Amino acid sequence: KKQKRIPWINGATSHQTMHGIGMLPTILHQMQVKFFEMNKEHKSHLSNLISLAYADGKFVEKEKVLLYAFGHKMGLSKAEINDSIINFNVDNFVMPDSCSERYNQLYELITMILIDGDVHEHEVSLLKKYANKLGFSESLVDKVAQKIREFLLKGYSTNKIADDLPNLISKF
Repeated sequence: KKQKRIPWINGATSHQTMHGIGMLPTILHQMQVKFFEMNKEHKSHLSNLISLAYADGKFVEKEKVLLYAFGHKMGLSKAEINDSIINFNVDNFVMPDSCSERYNQLYELITMILIDGDVHEHEVSLLKKYANKLGFSESLVDKVAQKIREFLLKGYSTNKIADDLPNLISKF
């Protein structure tokens, strides 16, 4: 039985086209574009984290360790993270695609200001700015910041507060 001829796509044979293989270059290009965009989003977030780490005038070891952990979680290499630390630019904000990623970024931003055990007003002010860019209201950040202050006054460790952040954020 003779096979029906199908027009070639991207130089693929009719058999390859029928099985989707001819679309492979197009799919790979779309994946590369998506990866590049994802990288831009992650690098933007990393810049925000770096800015928060520097906000109190010091960049301590705990902040560096957390920054590398978040960067690796985002799929960034050590070289990309190092480059971001040296050349961070907070003017290139990229809004995350999903709501869950926005919450994740808010969680990571709050964790960054808690990690060194000191929460400075400048850090909170910067956090509000970034949270607003992420689409969160200032009142939400105020409520979360107030709750964090209460926990700190009660003697909760910043690690304990960071662990409870997803639950705390979801209450507001």
